[in-house]
Amino acid sequence: MRGFPTFVLVDAAGDEIDRLVGYGGVPSFMAGLDAALADPLTVTRREARFRAEPAAPDAVRLARVAAGRGEAAAAVTWYREAQRLDPAGDYAYAAFDAVAMGFRRQTASAAELRAAADAVFASLRADPEQLLTVGYLMSSSARRAQDPSLRVPYLAQALARTAEVTDPALGNDRRELEIEYALHIAHDRDHALALRRESLADGWYDDSGALNGFAWWCFENRVNLREAEALARRGAELAADDAARAAVLDTAAEIRAARGDPRGALALARAAAAADPDREAYREQVKRFAAAARRAADHSR
Repeated sequence: MRGFPTFVLVDAAGDEIDRLVGYGGVPSFMAGLDAALADPLTVTRREARFRAEPAAPDAVRLARVAAGRGEAAAAVTWYREAQRLDPAGDYAYAAFDAVAMGFRRQTASAAELRAAADAVFASLRADPEQLLTVGYLMSSSARRAQDPSLRVPYLAQALARTAEVTDPALGNDRRELEIEYALHIAHDRDHALALRRESLADGWYDDSGALNGFAWWCFENRVNLREAEALARRGAELAADDAARAAVLDTAAEIRAARGDPRGALALARAAAAADPDREAYREQVKRFAAAARRAADHSR
């Protein structure tokens, strides 16, 4: 998940020097740590140095710290300073990343997110990976905020600007956007489902986690629910341990409820809670589906 974990580098007095968000593996983490240690000023001293001698690297470091704190507006301000001091650089994507994180944390507005995305697409130096990431994050933000305007223009632009991509890894990212486009713009669920099936790895039908992932995607998008429930039940049978089985049963319960059977959903939720009794979320699901089953019973009288 983007934003987790967050590593905060401090000096001996506990004053913050830098903030590294996310984990992309040992090499990238060590590169970020080495860069931070190469110039280990505290944030307060770096801000003072910037006021005395404005420099793009300091602005970038301060922007990164602000973004890691969820201070989207401050991060964008610092990236603009970096752009002013380093006209040859391109900080549009970094600024978007900061605003997207702020939007998830509810510290940045939809208008700020659109403006940051527009800046990336306006940049001639944005690379295909950045364009695809912006397209995907805008679509996921639209889903979270229930605001289709965050999605519509960006999926089309991202797909158009990356039509010539040949890198297999980016091809997979592009497929994700094609699925989003089919679902939310073309409104062709059959095509979206076909694309999702094509994206599944070999052996997925015998992998509990893959079955759960596909079933959950079907639930989220209200696609193929009958088969999705059967796949989730199969995933529960194949689960390696009780915690994994509970997770897949929870998915099956959600699907059963979406299919209009709260009593069946309640039975599955109880099975999930029994498989992983320490997980409070499953106990809450039992309460939720029990209430839904009572409402359905009252309505049928």
